[in-house]
Amino acid sequence: AGVQRLPATPWVVLTPAFKPSVGIALSRFCGGAAISLTASSGLLLDGDITVHSLSLDGALRISAVRGARVTVRALRVRNAGWRVRELSPEEAADEATPEVLRLRGYALDVLEERVLHFGVPGEHIVDEA
Repeated sequence: AGVQRLPATPWVVLTPAFKPSVGIALSRFCGGAAISLTASSGLLLDGDITVHSLSLDGALRISAVRGARVTVRALRVRNAGWRVRELSPEEAADEATPEVLRLRGYALDVLEERVLHFGVPGEHIVDEA
């Protein structure tokens, strides 16, 4: 009896295209203290992306096609973000609910997010300072 609640932490998803190795992933976050995420934030990075300065309070997805290189020099994002919602007993029992959600016991609802997609190969700079 009893599900223990864990403290809120940011959701960070780094795809294999972003982090072909741990060393490469670490080298792509070169901003140190200039990168901040609130506990309720969600970040998804997919592709060749380097982050120098990011202030995130909400949800952000950045994706780049193969051959596109994205440098985030300065970006500030504030929005409603993503929320984790526990499935109701009815949803968990309903076969119309996707199996992966029934196994997990929760859904990730997108309330609001910023999406930056770079669909053309080449160098791209994000600088909203």
